[in-house]
Amino acid sequence: MRAGENVATVDLRLHLWEKTVRRLNRHRPPERRLSFRSKSRIARQIPAELAPFCPEGGRLAFRLTAGTLPAA
Repeated sequence: MRAGENVATVDLRLHLWEKTVRRLNRHRPPERRLSFRSKSRIARQIPAELAPFCPEGGRLAFRLTAGTLPAA
């Protein structure tokens, strides 16, 4: 979120490949399973959830970035 020159991260979502979600869910009980969310679904959800916190007539812009984790 940006107010003038001040910028803050207000929402982080982890995107996992559908194949990875299936593999992780194999070892989880049904009540703890992860749900797959596509990048486009995440891109639609974030602005819809942040809009009520923005001033009326304000502009909402966000950036999806693909971060990578270092190898373990």
